[in-house]
Amino acid sequence: MRFMPNVLKIPKIWGITIATSMLVGIVVTITLIARKERDVHRREVYNGILEYIDTSLSKNEIIGFVSSDRSYLFYGKELNRKVLFIPSKSNSLPEWLNVIRERGINIVAIGPLQTWMSNKEVSWLENPNGPFTRVFGQDPRKEPTLYRLKRGTVRGHL
Repeated sequence: MRFMPNVLKIPKIWGITIATSMLVGIVVTITLIARKERDVHRREVYNGILEYIDTSLSKNEIIGFVSSDRSYLFYGKELNRKVLFIPSKSNSLPEWLNVIRERGINIVAIGPLQTWMSNKEVSWLENPNGPFTRVFGQDPRKEPTLYRLKRGTVRGHL
């Protein structure tokens, strides 16, 4: 009779182990499904800027931003990118370019802009003959937009 209680304890321990393993498996599966759905939703909402930053920019590339209520987007999916706030402190494009170069920035982000926001930087970034080329987005008034400093832009000169 003493042997019987030990035999009954083994299946109980196995049952707890199996139930725990199943619960962990269900939680992991639900988490993976939710993460995939969140990625799809995030791509739709943010128009692919996170994917662009993570796949088209080098990990060491510093992003400067001017005006945005969504500057968190410029860090990328991993939130490990250096992002600097770089509004122009003067009305001088050459002075602003010097600040950008001194900080090692090649990408400038802006937007979406609120209707009350007015930025001299927008006209500098959007000027087709200026020192920047738009590389992501269409309209900084409606969505986050990225601009790359054109190669050959010398410090302080266009």
